[in-house]
Amino acid sequence: MANGNGGDAKVWNLANVIITVMAGIIAVIIGFGLNSLSSKIEQGDAAIYARMGEIKMEVRGINECMMKMQSDITRVDTLQRMRLEREAREETRRRNLQ
Repeated sequence: MANGNGGDAKVWNLANVIITVMAGIIAVIIGFGLNSLSSKIEQGDAAIYARMGEIKMEVRGINECMMKMQSDITRVDTLQRMRLEREAREETRRRNLQ
């Protein structure tokens, strides 16, 4: 009977060693998977930040274009107002001469 109990202990020890080894293997596999996932996330973040930089440059260009257009519109408006005032003066002068 002592022989049987000793065999059971060996079986349990072997089972514990196998379970421990399997847990270690699973931990290593999970570690590789998380490392790979982390690497992919970092690559994705880098791509997102690069695209955001491009978008910022495009927005800056659009803002500059809009500011130029606004300046041009103001200039056209000023020139048109000056033309209308000149025409009004000429019309007044023509009336005074008649």
